[in-house]
Amino acid sequence: MEETADNRRRWFGRRGKRGIAIAIIAVLTIAAVVYLVVRPREPRVMVTSVQRTTIANTVFAAGDVHPTERQVVQATDLTSPISKVYVKVGQRVHPGELLITLENTAQSAQLSAAKIQVAEAQASLNQTQAQANATPAALQAQFTGTLSSLRSSLAQAKAQLASAQAAYDQTLIKSQLEGTVLTLNPDGIAPDGSAAPVMEVVGQGKQVVLNVSEVDAVHVKAGQKATVQSDAYPNKTWNATVSSVALFASSTSSGGAGQVEVNLSLPASCPIPLGYQVNVYITSETHKDALTLPYSALSQAGSQYVVYRLQGNRVIETPVQLGITTNTSVEVTSGLKQGQFVIDNPPANLQTGERVVVTGHD
Repeated sequence: MEETADNRRRWFGRRGKRGIAIAIIAVLTIAAVVYLVVRPREPRVMVTSVQRTTIANTVFAAGDVHPTERQVVQATDLTSPISKVYVKVGQRVHPGELLITLENTAQSAQLSAAKIQVAEAQASLNQTQAQANATPAALQAQFTGTLSSLRSSLAQAKAQLASAQAAYDQTLIKSQLEGTVLTLNPDGIAPDGSAAPVMEVVGQGKQVVLNVSEVDAVHVKAGQKATVQSDAYPNKTWNATVSSVALFASSTSSGGAGQVEVNLSLPASCPIPLGYQVNVYITSETHKDALTLPYSALSQAGSQYVVYRLQGNRVIETPVQLGITTNTSVEVTSGLKQGQFVIDNPPANLQTGERVVVTGHD
């Protein structure tokens, strides 16, 4: 009986120790699982490299296509009703070509009379001068007063002729440029009933006229290159050049920041019709061989920009100075070197010195 009791004690002792060991293993396993679940995971990040490339600052604005030259005849410019129109819309015209004649019966009569007066005054002067020349020198002094009066009469007649000629010329509307008749409204009324120019002639050259903000205007200069796009011509672009920038800003009706007018010349081959709206991208500044990064790699720390530079498997917060910026890229003027890797779209809670797992490269 005593032997049986001893055997039982030994059996239970061994089983108790085994249970304790199993319990310890279970606790350690659970602790390991909990640690793996709740421990901070190393952020998984994408990186991008600092590269040298050409970067350009672009000013965007919308504008309209205008002629570089135009001649507009308003109803208020006419000194009398229209007598005859010699051209039609779309017709090519040349400098000095007659476009419109106004009623000029009275002006024509005055011009004819003035020409006769000049001719008569000239004839009287010539006749008297001939008589004076044929008179002995001692007696020629008697013609001095008469000749002076006749010369004065001739000068007055010529002045009247010039005035009559000017009045007559105002009844002849001639083309001032090489161009095309764009609009024609002899009665000064457009088809919709609104007031309109009697005639408009435009030259062959085209330009884009647009307004930019004061902030952008300081970066725009004559001679800068631009790209022009039109919704009417999908997938096509044309080159343009800034021809002029206004010296002042015009105020807006809403009282906001002023706008500055900018004109850009278009190539003769550009088919965009006059009056069409276009989108313009002006290259205001270009830096070649510049260190650049995707804009998405930037973070802001207080008043300065920083990036998270990859060093081994950790990140280092690095302040950077910026130059030209675009919608997608930025120029880095200090803080980084070519070939270094930085975190793209860094997590908001990323800390300097933190370990990361790189999952890819942009």
